[in-house]
Amino acid sequence: MTLLAIGIVALATVLVPLWRAIAFDGYGVRPPPRSHLDVDDVDNRGMPTKYAGLR
Repeated sequence: MTLLAIGIVALATVLVPLWRAIAFDGYGVRPPPRSHLDVDDVDNRGMPTKYAGLR
């Protein structure tokens, strides 16, 4: 019975971080469209010269 309890605790100790790493890795989340980036500065034609947060 003691070995079963230790086995259950060990299994949970391994599976919980594994599940969190797979579920929250960010690969399933789509990035926002490029048109929604914050623009720091634009040139004389209105084209962005640099984006906020990329530098």
